[in-house]
Amino acid sequence: MDAVKKLLGRFLKKPNLGACQRKTSPSSRAMKYPYTFSAKIAQFPIMHYYKNSWVYRYYCYSLVVSIPIFWKLQCMSNSPGNVQKWEELKAKARAEDEAAHDH
Repeated sequence: MDAVKKLLGRFLKKPNLGACQRKTSPSSRAMKYPYTFSAKIAQFPIMHYYKNSWVYRYYCYSLVVSIPIFWKLQCMSNSPGNVQKWEELKAKARAEDEAAHDH
């Protein structure tokens, strides 16, 4: 059992990087101006907007309510019966179009 702990301890131990560790560690200060898109996302105060703006709250609620509705509509429109019905309608429209342009 001690051998297993010793072996796992070697793999789980953080490497000692010395001065290199201090140079690459992230700063706890925020940037004065977030230049990159990911920095802008990281500094966006989403909880402030969620708590203080009804638009953000109701957007979340509407997503939760509307996703199952749109999923059900998608399933109904791609059902085999509906696909066959649309193929028949398109074939009929193509036949009428060819008959109208036949001289």
